[in-house]
Amino acid sequence: MRDEIVQLLKEGRGNEAQACYVAYRAAALYPKAGTDGRGKLLQDWAKAWGPKCDGLCGKDGAKLKQGAAYHSSFSKAINKLLGEARDEHARRWQHGGREHSEMRKLSSYSSYLHKYDNRLLPNPGPLSAFELPGQYTGHTAPQPECHVTLECVADQLVMLESMRLPKRLTFRCSDQTERRFLVKGGEDLRLDQRVQQLMTAMNATLDASAPCAARGLRMRTYAVAPLSTSVGLLEWMDGTETLKGFMQGAVQRGSDTRQVKGELEQLNKADKLYTEYAHKFSAKGSKAFSQSMIAETATADKCKLAGQRLEAAQALAPKNLLGRGILAHATGAEGFLSMRSAFASSLAALTVAQYLLGIGDRHLDNFMIEPATGRAIAIDFGMAFGHATYMLPVPELMAVRLTAQMTSFLQPLDTPVLLKAAMQHTLGALRARRDDLLRLMEVFVAEPLLDWEVHIAKLSARQKATIDQEALLDEATQQSLRDEERFRPGGDGFLRAKSSYEEGAEDQLASGASEPSGASASMSARASARASAGASAPPPSSLRMFAQKRMKSVREKLSGGNSARVTLDELRLHPLYADVSRRHPLTPHSPRPGSTVRCLAPPALAGRRTDARL
Repeated sequence: MRDEIVQLLKEGRGNEAQACYVAYRAAALYPKAGTDGRGKLLQDWAKAWGPKCDGLCGKDGAKLKQGAAYHSSFSKAINKLLGEARDEHARRWQHGGREHSEMRKLSSYSSYLHKYDNRLLPNPGPLSAFELPGQYTGHTAPQPECHVTLECVADQLVMLESMRLPKRLTFRCSDQTERRFLVKGGEDLRLDQRVQQLMTAMNATLDASAPCAARGLRMRTYAVAPLSTSVGLLEWMDGTETLKGFMQGAVQRGSDTRQVKGELEQLNKADKLYTEYAHKFSAKGSKAFSQSMIAETATADKCKLAGQRLEAAQALAPKNLLGRGILAHATGAEGFLSMRSAFASSLAALTVAQYLLGIGDRHLDNFMIEPATGRAIAIDFGMAFGHATYMLPVPELMAVRLTAQMTSFLQPLDTPVLLKAAMQHTLGALRARRDDLLRLMEVFVAEPLLDWEVHIAKLSARQKATIDQEALLDEATQQSLRDEERFRPGGDGFLRAKSSYEEGAEDQLASGASEPSGASASMSARASARASAGASAPPPSSLRMFAQKRMKSVREKLSGGNSARVTLDELRLHPLYADVSRRHPLTPHSPRPGSTVRCLAPPALAGRRTDARL
């Protein structure tokens, strides 16, 4: 609701913003008697915060009629109001006691879903046709009459302690089974859905490649069902846990109580050391935080000192927690080696896929692991297509996550043995079928994400002009390549050009004119062919150009482009790095295969170097 009203006010559509708030007020704050399906928690929230919303928007949304004149003050006030509401919600959750237990019940949020049971209704209920997500694979013709539908929802739910506080629901289904889904709000889950579709297509490509299939190179995917642009359902993967929780469990499963207590203290100390260092700059806002962190690595000496702090925090953590956790679940030595091999193959496939799609924010809570098999699974793709490079206060410059815990688990074999060959086969198979993947990504251009639109609004005029210029140039280049393909002998464009050339020559000879030159005839034929194909479209919008730029990064990676240049291109979209040159003097232009690429950041990040083996 907030994002929609803010956007409408920005565009000066005050009447539509008023109508949006009136509809929200009638549905969520003050519904009519007999139609209220809210739980006690939401009713209490409406009583406490509804008057504040009315004071901000007007009881009937009258204040929103001002349109663009009210945009700035409304944006600041609504953000402050929602921040206070989130803080209050977090306080009640952390307080414990009765409120804590009430927040774990579905009835506290929706009395309608709590009471709903399709089996007891005399007539089919409104949710009787609700099919569980993930049943349309695209491999065979769908049979809706055989699909699993919802019967009722269990009252007990699980709230995860992350930023969005997502809730896990248990659906009791028509096939007499229980399926769990995560309800997540505050994000556009269409991105997660599309990334899962792309990974499914990548799995099909890897399965069709003999070297990849023999090594078991594929990724586990899950169903994603966006219900709107801000809320959706994600399939809960049973038998998995986060990598962070798995390694913490490896410590707690120790037999020596004194050793367990000491290792837990070491982990807490390492976490405290890191968070205190990172958060001491964050009190003044994200921009000041970014500038302060950059200043900490502005010279070689400061960069060395920052690296020493990181190494000191890493040294506090116990070694090989991942390996100890896998060993505890293995049935023997052979089982441990098999699980280690499965972890390495799944990590290799994930690493290549995440590199191609520009997925960042790969911390330990965004990796899952199957204790039964050892396979790694990636979740939460909110920062894809370079988002972590151009949006985070401190941009991510390294696309690969290979931590000391992972490398120690692979010992005595090292990454060249267990990962290098698998990554080479994965990347080779995907590059061989890159046209199929790029076709699937056209949906991002046809229907760009809302987060991209928000980011475009934050760009400077110079950055927008650069994006427009590069997107138009890239579009012209791609059109030229398509024309070359079509006008090759035997292509449909070649036949039309030949026909147009012959007709033009006959007309000019008949009128006594000289025969047209091959160049002018070819150009006119191409123009007529493009016109007949409907290629002369108006210039794309800034949002579409931004989407094209994101797809260009993927296309360059799939074509063997220099990843350092791609990173610098993404960095130029960051508010603090608009002046970064694409041909930075410290960036290699044509590295040799097998050489080491030294990807150096702009002058503000001099001294922070990342090496990547091609």
